[in-house]
Amino acid sequence: MLRDGTICPINSPYASPVVLTRKKNDLTPDSPEAYRFAIDYRKLNGITKYPRYPLPVIDDLPIFLTPTLCPL
Repeated sequence: MLRDGTICPINSPYASPVVLTRKKNDLTPDSPEAYRFAIDYRKLNGITKYPRYPLPVIDDLPIFLTPTLCPL
């Protein structure tokens, strides 16, 4: 794919390596259906920060459920 110009090399901390793995089938190696396009996201998942929110206090929740009186 690099030779054909379909993909280009990239150097980025957020880029994930791409590999072509051989499928377990009886197709010849020159057949495009003989390979699986796989992306390794382990490095990207290692630097991703997931938001962590504390659980709300149960006693505070009814405050948000009561109707609000707005002067018109």
